[in-house]
Amino acid sequence: VHELALAKRIMVEQDLDGTACKMRFYFKEPTYEMLPFDEYNQVPLIYKIKPNASLLLAHPYPCVVDPTRRMSACDRFYQFSRDEIEMHHFSFVRSDMASKMTNTSNRDNHDGATQFLRDFTHWTPEVGVIHPHPWGRKVFKYISWVPNYFNVDLTWLDGI
Repeated sequence: VHELALAKRIMVEQDLDGTACKMRFYFKEPTYEMLPFDEYNQVPLIYKIKPNASLLLAHPYPCVVDPTRRMSACDRFYQFSRDEIEMHHFSFVRSDMASKMTNTSNRDNHDGATQFLRDFTHWTPEVGVIHPHPWGRKVFKYISWVPNYFNVDLTWLDGI
């Protein structure tokens, strides 16, 4: 929580229009992390809501983020370092990966979605990294066990 408070304080004190941070990616369970870190892609963190600003597809942006998450009129911008704040991305930790693959905004970039879904069902850490996107296959080289930092409980999925 203190990282988000810091981000908000920087946003207000510097009168910023937007901020972004880097991500950490988890796979299948909250205790399996894909490594090394992706140091290229970021995610918008906080935007100032202004009358002249809107979300625009593939709008020019100060750093690399998902093209569906870009705000216009984002002139005063700050990129947080990993030491300041980072997003823990659990998009591959879910019971229905097929739904994720069908509904994700960048599904057209997934060149291996069908094979990925087959492999995901039977995946174990010994298999190593699998990823539906070419960039993910290039960046992530191994899986590491990490603590369940946020006490994510997936046992409720057993009943589904």
